[in-house]
Amino acid sequence: MSLIYYDFCKINPNSGNFFAKFKIYRSNRYIFIKYENKSDNLQFRKFIIAMKKKVILGFILFISSHSYAQQEKLTDFNQKRLLINQRGMTVLAGWALLNLAGGGIRLFHTEGVDKNFHIMNATWGAVNMAIAGFGYFSSLQDPAGFGLYDTFNEQKFIQQFLLFNAGLDVAYIVGGFYLKERSERFSGGANRTKYERFKGFGRSLILQGSFLLAFDLTLFFMHKLHGDNNLPALLKNLEIGWNQVGIRLWL
Repeated sequence: MSLIYYDFCKINPNSGNFFAKFKIYRSNRYIFIKYENKSDNLQFRKFIIAMKKKVILGFILFISSHSYAQQEKLTDFNQKRLLINQRGMTVLAGWALLNLAGGGIRLFHTEGVDKNFHIMNATWGAVNMAIAGFGYFSSLQDPAGFGLYDTFNEQKFIQQFLLFNAGLDVAYIVGGFYLKERSERFSGGANRTKYERFKGFGRSLILQGSFLLAFDLTLFFMHKLHGDNNLPALLKNLEIGWNQVGIRLWL
């Protein structure tokens, strides 16, 4: 631990009955603001008032020496978080393009259940392409523009959002099986069109829901792993301890 600031004060130099030492220490893990004094209560209160400016100075010294390093860590964390989103949206766009192209071409060369299956796949492709485009461009933000509060909010939001989407994906799969089961009620006669539509749409919902469930869960665990490995190092900088002789700010 090294001494980075020192001051010596006498409130009543004529009597010589009071002195105080004000010191600021710094180590690799914390800054410690300490005072030593000999005084009666009244003089001690005067001394505390006089020392307020020095406490503020000590805090400024601490902030100025570590804020740059802290911001570098935040920028690096957010850069990786945004990169995960960009890669995820690229994968989603590829899946969307496959469905748009494959479904768009196949629907003109098939009939019945298969035609409805490809119609629904092409529709999902268009929706997923729009989502992927929006998500990708939303992730093209300056990683240095996020403060600590914004970083934690963004991390919490993306994880909750992906879990919510995973719940919707399960609903899509269940809905697909429901449509397939319901299609059997229209398997004959004049209801053949409903049978083909329900059967084809149901198969598509199961396929799309299964892919999206795997996609959302994979992206969730990537974000969670990134947060679990890096956020604690950012959190520990917020620990502030107080006692009768000083202020300790953990790095």
